Amino acid sequence: MLSLLSIGEVMAEIRKVEGADFRLGFAGDTYNTAVYCSRAFNVPNRIGYMTRIGNDPLSRPFVQNAQTEGLNTEFVEFSQSRNIGIYTVEIDHAGERSFSYWRQNSATRGLFSSSGGIVSISKAQITYLSGITLAILAPKVGKKLLQALRKLKQTGDSSIAFGSNYRHQLLESA
Repeated sequence: MLSLLSIGEVMAEIRKVEGADFRLGFAGDTYNTAVYCSRAFNVPNRIGYMTRIGNDPLSRPFVQNAQTEGLNTEFVEFSQSRNIGIYTVEIDHAGERSFSYWRQNSATRGLFSSSGGIVSISKAQITYLSGITLAILAPKVGKKLLQALRKLKQTGDSSIAFGSNYRHQLLESA
């Protein structure tokens, strides 16, 4: 059984590095949480990450990155028609960061499109998601996910942790 299953959108981070061209990394609120837990508790494959990525040149290296971080990747789904979300980071002369996002057609927006996705979340002692996770899912899917999480909590199959990370740009309304 997993100690923690983190559910959400991982994104390819393209960062301009001084003295170099660009560097590819991976980040996102729920992915960062999974990585930090894996590093802190040092329990290889007991921290899982659930997301959906594409089959593109930016998605493929993600699985290797997650495995290198000690994450269980059996809950990573693949889309043949969509790509991983992308963002860039620029740092100005004062050290202030600014971000540009390309996530509207992110593969993660199709997470739980297969019937097995929500059922498989019961395999963790703690299930973690954030406001961003809910914001990027179709409203019907988000409601089904919340129902499944409520059931897991009621049956004692999993504790639920929620990061209230809020991005108004991702929501139709507050």
